[in-house]
Amino acid sequence: MICCGFQVPYEDLEQAARLVVQALHVRERYMAISHQTFPSITSRFLRSVDSGCPHLLDDIQHEDRKTIEGKLKKLNRYSVQ
Repeated sequence: MICCGFQVPYEDLEQAARLVVQALHVRERYMAISHQTFPSITSRFLRSVDSGCPHLLDDIQHEDRKTIEGKLKKLNRYSVQ
């Protein structure tokens, strides 16, 4: 396979992809332990990779955006008119 003008063996690309997924799992665990939020789309992707069902990504709902909109509505409610 040619990537960025270089010939890259397919096995190297597979290994790199596995390492990226592994790093995302580590990051997700760290975020949970430190009580921080982890992007829902990334979490959904990891679940689809774990289950072997990439079709889970077809139904995407932007939960993070809804949360931000809810916070903005609360802020607007308290603004001085």
